[in-house]
Amino acid sequence: MPATLSTSTSSSQSSPSIADLSIEDWVATARLGGGPWCDCLLARPAQCPADWPADYVLKQLKPKWRNDPMVLRQICREAQLAKDVSHPNLSALLAANVQTALPYMVFPYIDGVSVRTLLDRQTQLPIAIALWVVRQASDALQVVHQAGFRHADIKPANLLVANNWHVTLIDLGLAQPLCRDADYHQQWLAGSMGYAAPELFSVGTEVTEKADVYSLGVTLYELITGKRPDASVSSQFDAERFSPPDGRFLDLKSACPSASAELSRLVREMLALPAQGRPAICTLISRLRRLEMFHLAERTA
Repeated sequence: MPATLSTSTSSSQSSPSIADLSIEDWVATARLGGGPWCDCLLARPAQCPADWPADYVLKQLKPKWRNDPMVLRQICREAQLAKDVSHPNLSALLAANVQTALPYMVFPYIDGVSVRTLLDRQTQLPIAIALWVVRQASDALQVVHQAGFRHADIKPANLLVANNWHVTLIDLGLAQPLCRDADYHQQWLAGSMGYAAPELFSVGTEVTEKADVYSLGVTLYELITGKRPDASVSSQFDAERFSPPDGRFLDLKSACPSASAELSRLVREMLALPAQGRPAICTLISRLRRLEMFHLAERTA
């Protein structure tokens, strides 16, 4: 197991306080951030005293989206999927109300940092730790796939790491049903540029769970080298200009000489075009586990 990580992000000091905001059975006390659709708030149960720790995250729809049918449908999908799946590396849904004017979900607060924050601090991670992180994310992802969905937004910002290096895959907000009929128009473009699989930008191309494998491959490459394979690509979506990463970036060993040949080969396969060349998630987990043990032994030798 990797050494203990110092996170220093306790709920009492991580966010500016707000006036206590009552939301049904919960009281929100501070803002954590959020995304384009939802705000994330620190909260405590309403029946608890005011000095009770706010150890929950309440994710609530922003008012401007309250009448948007697509967003409301996606919020309901996220809540249902979070209820249906359970895994140690997924955040557990504790409560939800998607019928109220501003739908919300409640999750346990995770005292840790995102992998994005780790990369911002130290650029890259030791190979053994990078494999440890991505393998745990893959374990969680397998459960999502078995439920008939792809996560659709795998990236360092959606991986939270506790101080014992336990990884939690968060944010099922863009989760999409697995598409098997090659009808692109049944699914809207979901993902983050730089991590989204190329097939998402090709009309009529089948989008499967292997789009998540691609995103994991980009994440693994970035954790090890400190840059994405497509480092020159803008963070803005532009389907017309998008092209797969240049092949020269796919040789992990040239970017990181300490990477084993097998690891370099696995990353190339995770980023394979077309998607059929990528490993199935169960195979990926097995290979990541072997590589994790190999590089961990090498690190401690």
